[in-house]
Amino acid sequence: RNRMKSIKNIQKITKAMKMVAASKLRAIQIRAENSRGLWQPFTALLGDTPSRLLNKPSLFTPRSAFLSSFSCL
Repeated sequence: RNRMKSIKNIQKITKAMKMVAASKLRAIQIRAENSRGLWQPFTALLGDTPSRLLNKPSLFTPRSAFLSSFSCL
């Protein structure tokens, strides 16, 4: 009997925790959607900068290439 009561209490707590998590998620989603309007002028001006940066060659050489340049000395 006590076990059944404790199981019901745990279920209530779990349900409440799920409701709180859903509420927090909803609030974060709304904030993310609202912030998109702030970034649209920048992305229109600059384009899709992160994807362009991934396609550019790096300014730094890999460490192995750096070390191999000194191995001929």
